[in-house]
Amino acid sequence: MATTAAISDLTLNAPGSYSPSDALLVTAQSRFRQGDFAGTIDSLERANRHRPISADARILLASSYAKQRQSDTAREMLLQIAIRRDRPADTMRLIASELAAIGDVTLAAQVCRWTLDRDASDPATELAAVTFDLGIYLDRLGEPPYRVEALLAKATLASPDEAHYRIALASMLLRMQRDTEAEPIIQSLDAADVRQLDCPRCLTHIGQNAVRLGMPLVAHRCFDRIDQLDVLRQQDTSFNAPLCFAWEIRE
Repeated sequence: MATTAAISDLTLNAPGSYSPSDALLVTAQSRFRQGDFAGTIDSLERANRHRPISADARILLASSYAKQRQSDTAREMLLQIAIRRDRPADTMRLIASELAAIGDVTLAAQVCRWTLDRDASDPATELAAVTFDLGIYLDRLGEPPYRVEALLAKATLASPDEAHYRIALASMLLRMQRDTEAEPIIQSLDAADVRQLDCPRCLTHIGQNAVRLGMPLVAHRCFDRIDQLDVLRQQDTSFNAPLCFAWEIRE
């Protein structure tokens, strides 16, 4: 799922420009970051009356409507942007994650397909991320595990240093009772990989399986990372280690 930070960091206006509309866009981003979604909607709607707002600004507006439980409006706005298929892959991912967040996982998967099917020069790492997300959405939709596995494996092959992809692939293999294929993936997790992870559920799941499979060093790294996150939470009450947006571990 796209984080609030990712949505609020969208570029809403041209660099160096400043007008009444631009001032309202700045205000909208500030209000979004503060959690004032009604205020964000007001600022963006007023900016749009000055001149049509950009696609990124409309994504911010749609996200604000979604957070105000106006899902139908949010869905319509997001699809109007996505169906053109002309936004960068990272923006299409944001649109898909916003659709998934309001329960439209089928549409989220379709946006990912549109992104992968088009002839565009998106960075390979971004296409790998879209491939990974598509696998996750299809898993949520109950697609056969082998289809999900193929997408996770493709994403992992394209971005082998992305620990989240490797862990998701290992977890899928474990679910399919293919421990011998999951073992080398789990064994390959070094300290830097584990530091990429902020999801306690991922860390606990992989740590427990590392213990079961006789990999005490990997297990120690995972449980130590959980302790580090607990310390961060105690030191900073605003810190919240989220569960990974992407995948739910099924026993």
